[in-house]
Amino acid sequence: MEYLKTHPYITGKVYRGLCRCGKTKAAADLKKMMQEGKLVRTFVGNAYLFRVPMDGRKEKRKIKEK
Repeated sequence: MEYLKTHPYITGKVYRGLCRCGKTKAAADLKKMMQEGKLVRTFVGNAYLFRVPMDGRKEKRKIKEK
């Protein structure tokens, strides 16, 4: 979370480098922070970016129905 105070987003790769963990642990940590409402996941290009919600509250993802 300290990294996100000075950067607009974090990627799984950057998280792995900062925490020195593998892909599975990084994915689990980022997923947990999303579920707690601390992060929001956005798909840009071919990567997921994680950022702090704009207003500090939980943002709900809109799910398209088929």
